[in-house]
Amino acid sequence: MEISILKILTGPANLPKTIKFVITDFDGTLTKEDILDYICSLNNKLVESQIINKEFITGNDTKGNTLSRRINLLEGVHIGEIINKLNSDLLQDGVIELFDFLGSMNIDILICSGNIMPVLLYYKDLIEKNVRNKVDIGVLGSEIEVSKDNIITGKSVTRNKKEACQKYIKEKQYTEDEIIVFGDSISDIQMMELGKNNFFISPKNEIDKKVLGSKTVNSIFELIKILKTL
Repeated sequence: MEISILKILTGPANLPKTIKFVITDFDGTLTKEDILDYICSLNNKLVESQIINKEFITGNDTKGNTLSRRINLLEGVHIGEIINKLNSDLLQDGVIELFDFLGSMNIDILICSGNIMPVLLYYKDLIEKNVRNKVDIGVLGSEIEVSKDNIITGKSVTRNKKEACQKYIKEKQYTEDEIIVFGDSISDIQMMELGKNNFFISPKNEIDKKVLGSKTVNSIFELIKILKTL
């Protein structure tokens, strides 16, 4: 699927030379809606997924393992059905422009999400194909078990986002001064401890007020403008 870059923000690109690595959440941060909820509709489990997710976001979860419980709602769904349901319109306005800008600055990028790997790989491929400046996107997400017929079995392996990123950072030998983190919810707070330059994009439940030193923007385009002035 090809996307036309209709609006590239102009002006000098001034990210500090010390910034080498961007870590970003996916659902809600780069997308207009929670994609895991969206694909759970394939199994008529949209509302159930939304309820579990809301309990987690508002701190009212009592059962734990919220991410695994939501992913397991996809049991019986074919991977092909999921891929066919995805499209570029689900991305926030400005996502292609953001990655294009980061690519122009030769910034290493990692999408770290609780979403399942087939979804994240779909969007990694879509973004890489549609930016003007070459960008290589790393992806860390939840692993799922599928049958030989590519049917989801309901078994999954989720990751602690901070711990997953730490392994990547150690391998690349980045320091916190070289890292920017983007997120939107409570699940991103620990991940934001990894960098000194943190941005919440349209945060949920005023979660940004709980992270000292973080900045808040209401859109991807606003984020790009700020990054250009750092």
